[in-house]
Amino acid sequence: KVSHLNVTKDFIQKILYSKKAKAKEEAAATPDTKDENGQVAENNKAPTKPLVLPAGTVSVVWEKINLDKNPLDGRALILVSNDKVITKSMTFSFSEGKGELSHLTQIENSGMSHKFDFKLMGLNMAGLHPFLPPMFEAIKGTFSGLVKGNLTTPNKGVLKYDVAVDVNAKKGELKGVNISEYVDGVVEKLPDALKSKISGKKLNADGNFETLLFKGVFKSEIYQIEKLKFIGMDNKVDVEGNGQIFPPPSTQNGTVDLNIIENTGYISAQLEKYAGTKVLPIRLTGPGFLLKPDYQYTIEKLAKGTVKKQASQVVDKAKELLQQKLKEQMSGQGSGNAKEEIKGVLKGLFKKK
Repeated sequence: KVSHLNVTKDFIQKILYSKKAKAKEEAAATPDTKDENGQVAENNKAPTKPLVLPAGTVSVVWEKINLDKNPLDGRALILVSNDKVITKSMTFSFSEGKGELSHLTQIENSGMSHKFDFKLMGLNMAGLHPFLPPMFEAIKGTFSGLVKGNLTTPNKGVLKYDVAVDVNAKKGELKGVNISEYVDGVVEKLPDALKSKISGKKLNADGNFETLLFKGVFKSEIYQIEKLKFIGMDNKVDVEGNGQIFPPPSTQNGTVDLNIIENTGYISAQLEKYAGTKVLPIRLTGPGFLLKPDYQYTIEKLAKGTVKKQASQVVDKAKELLQQKLKEQMSGQGSGNAKEEIKGVLKGLFKKK
């Protein structure tokens, strides 16, 4: 039985996101050094034999394990062999929610590998805050879903992970995510013809949400966002997106594409008139979690929509005028030369101004 253990947020964040991990990884990749006799140095010898565990069955109960002040309680039945640890059944309660876990640890010469499968039900998102990137100042709400993957803890080097996440959350907040700030910054870069109709109005949409859906894969070297859907409070704004982020210590630029529809008419009505769409496309790009809007992406996407919109308007106008001329000819009100009438309509419609 394990009880009364406290793990702080700072400790968890340091393990997951510290830039010092880069130095450790590089050190682990350093080629073996040899002494003057050509022998491998003591600190670079082949790894020792793996840990051997006595076979058996273990029943574990834990309570009052605090992860950043959120209590974790549970029980598990664990099967142990010489080189494996299998969690046959585990149930736990954490941060006002419940979960189930199955797990396998394989003990090898190079270290240990772990496979796991979580099922989460009604977990308070505040409990996950210590495990999230620093860009999220706070996180609230309750979520359910599945989290499964594998971890590798080598004798040398750093932790490696590959985790698939498919979760949904209700009535919460991603503090530190300001949708209005992204939108306002993009609006300032729009063509004057469109910006003049929007300027002065403010979209009040922050990180508060009615619904949040997320599906993606988190690997040590890349976070792949397959599907993101965010419905703001009072349905003021809908956001859908996907992309990829390269977590620290990597300095490679990541890209997240968002399609934003605000349902107040602040932007959507003008976009529809100008570009034939209610969607404001925004691309965030940058190293690590330092993502900023790529304004040129938005302008180019809207420009393509504008061309299509204007082309559609020209075609509609041509149809209207041609129908009118044909009607006049059939009723005997035209000049008598239908071909020349129609040619004249088209010529005027496409005349350069």
